[in-house]
Amino acid sequence: VCSSDLTVHRQQVTDGLEILHQDRQILVVQKPAGLLTVATEDGENEITLQSEIYRRLRKEGGKNPPFFIVQRLDLETSGVMVLARTAEARDSIKRQLLNNKFRRRYLAICEGSAPTDSGTCDLPLHTDKRHRKVRIARPHDPCKSAITHWKVIQRWQGHCLVEAHLETGRRNQIRVHLAHLQLPLIGDDKYGVRSPWIQRAALHAESLSLQHPQSGENLDFKVEPPGDFQECLKAIEAASAG
Repeated sequence: VCSSDLTVHRQQVTDGLEILHQDRQILVVQKPAGLLTVATEDGENEITLQSEIYRRLRKEGGKNPPFFIVQRLDLETSGVMVLARTAEARDSIKRQLLNNKFRRRYLAICEGSAPTDSGTCDLPLHTDKRHRKVRIARPHDPCKSAITHWKVIQRWQGHCLVEAHLETGRRNQIRVHLAHLQLPLIGDDKYGVRSPWIQRAALHAESLSLQHPQSGENLDFKVEPPGDFQECLKAIEAASAG
């Protein structure tokens, strides 16, 4: 692959990647859908959020700028996430994640109609190593605890917009929990249902709140859903109005 093709590919994949906040302890970034957070096991040359942020920091003059991935967003998920720039910041954020001081709000467009307006799914998750697929754990499965609080924000005929708050951040957690609740994400080939209105899992990490690792100050960040997510909502609204 020639370098100009790679440059074009990099521009496409990283379009929408933005650094929203930067100090000596943390970086807060907006991740576009379609960008991996970190490389997969066999992807040496993959363009990832990790490699791209590293590239941008080096351009700013950092020789080998350190930073740590403390939370991830799935490939197809858009939205806001935080990176740690020091080992102390990494440990602080991990503690906040454990103590529920680190708050995340996601928006999901789901097919189906929730029988109640809100609830909590606390079913543990098991990862099938062969298929790299996550499912609700069965008795005797090795598993990890997972807690998702959810609430319906808007209902249409056959669809609803759900907000989800994570207490634990397991891989694919929201997608698996909502599918189990008969509220599969639209556009999600793996756990949800296909949709004519969006070409990816309709999941967006809208906001996060944390305490600054050094000053203890409360920080809040919010990122509006990208164009494809908003267009999808309009299409569903139009379809149910028609």
